[in-house]
Amino acid sequence: MKKIAFIDKVHPVLQEGLESMNWICDDLTKVPKSEISDSLANYHGIVIRSRFPMNEYGRYLQGHTAEIIFYDNTKNANAENRIESYLAIKYGLTLHTNYVHSGGTTVWNRTSNSGYREDV
Repeated sequence: MKKIAFIDKVHPVLQEGLESMNWICDDLTKVPKSEISDSLANYHGIVIRSRFPMNEYGRYLQGHTAEIIFYDNTKNANAENRIESYLAIKYGLTLHTNYVHSGGTTVWNRTSNSGYREDV
């Protein structure tokens, strides 16, 4: 089985989607960074936000990385929804909110499509 380390808190739909595809998701959000750095070799992937520099302890990320998204400012709920929509569409994960285009336009309205709950 593939394992993924959640180093930062993110929307729960990501973990739910990964677990539905038989990934083992470990919550490392309360583990000290020095211990996380030493254990990364045990994982097939990581979920991070920009607050965790990967080379702080002289280590480099080794492995396949599907997606890294960097922010140059503080994001708000609308920006987070656009990013989650992008990732959900790209990786086939079902959100329980509206899917929003990067420009902010709703491209799939959950309320209007209430009969479709899974595999959107």
